Amino acid sequence: MDGIRDRKRALRRELRARRAAVPAALRSTWSKAIASRAASLPEWRDAGIVHLFIGSLPGEVETRSLARAALLEGKTLLCPRVAGAELESRRVRSLDDLAPGYRGMPEPDPARCEPVPAGEAGLLLVPGLAFTARGDRLGMGSAFYDRLLAGIAAPALALAFELQLVDDLPVAPHDQPIDAIVTELRDIRCRRELQMPEPGLAVLPVTRVAGFREAVPFAELRSAFDRLAPRAAQVFADAGIAAHGPISAIYHAISETCDITIGLELTGGDAPAGLSLAEIGGGDAVKLDVIGPYEQIPEEGLKLGQWCEANGRAPIGTGLERYVVGPDQDADSANWRTELYLPLQ
Repeated sequence: MDGIRDRKRALRRELRARRAAVPAALRSTWSKAIASRAASLPEWRDAGIVHLFIGSLPGEVETRSLARAALLEGKTLLCPRVAGAELESRRVRSLDDLAPGYRGMPEPDPARCEPVPAGEAGLLLVPGLAFTARGDRLGMGSAFYDRLLAGIAAPALALAFELQLVDDLPVAPHDQPIDAIVTELRDIRCRRELQMPEPGLAVLPVTRVAGFREAVPFAELRSAFDRLAPRAAQVFADAGIAAHGPISAIYHAISETCDITIGLELTGGDAPAGLSLAEIGGGDAVKLDVIGPYEQIPEEGLKLGQWCEANGRAPIGTGLERYVVGPDQDADSANWRTELYLPLQ
């Protein structure tokens, strides 16, 4: 157990520094994208009562806009308040009901906000320092949220920046997993039953892909990805530029061949020398999670156009594919996960 504590302590130091190093303007931009993504999820739309932390720690996701959205949508908003060794949940009817509390963090004023059991919430949105795609969570060390989440059936959704995602975390018996993660780029469903088997409305922030643009016959798409994605990653590495997000592809046109850019996502600045820069998004999109081998993507992708026809929405362009989980993360193709987006007018 001491080994786990020591590893967690070291990771907390690293993740605090990594998160605090994000410039305030960029953190604000990313936080707005996270709030938009979270508010577009079916779990949010279906929850009449949401439990939400008010982000205030250095580098933490800012959540006041999401709290305002909950109130404007007529949801019951619960926020946590530290009470001894536990978190108690209290109803917030206005952000004016918040007051400095534990370590100066904004918390519900107990004189104005009545307690409500957290178990009544239909969705809990939780903070943390680091997360894995499996749902492991590293908190600040107080175990407040581990005690809060224990025994609660409603889904727990983490709000985090991409830089807080790690491949592995030390896990102790008392650590509570989370069910999904929303970042500025994507949502990750850690529990299979929370994955989206059908298309749904989502928000696609402006997404920039730096890669190789080619006209590729349908039959050669897989080999094109195998050939171009590693080359793009090597160009990024040689230029000392960090990619932001998974391997992605933007389709510019589809006829007998696919006019496509295959590469990695770029947060800012110019594309590395030798790569083309393509851009997509900046508004509503229809989204579909495809779980399983890549061979099923073309047929599953037809559902996006069918959703547009059924919902009276006109698409823009031909879409974005993001390879969230692939052979590099899981050898079993049944667990591969690809996000398909089709921007909407």
